[in-house]
Amino acid sequence: MSNTSVLQNAVGATERSNAAGIFFIMLELEVGLTFCEIESSAYSQQNAANAKRAHETAMYHVQKLLLTRDERKAFNEREEQLRTVLAQFAT
Repeated sequence: MSNTSVLQNAVGATERSNAAGIFFIMLELEVGLTFCEIESSAYSQQNAANAKRAHETAMYHVQKLLLTRDERKAFNEREEQLRTVLAQFAT
């Protein structure tokens, strides 16, 4: 195996890992919003805690990823939406 193919394999693995990470953080934000929807229809401190944990997890993992401009925009919009809903529950 040549050095070029090893490098290409490494780059491909990095890109797949990053894509999986982006999928994961976006899913975490969706999970958080789902817990907020459940929270608003049936009060549960556990649902609020789960939503907050999903937000914290997404914020932690996003720091390690390389997002495109469109991915960053989508992440920021969804994160702001979740943060706003969480703030409403905190009051």
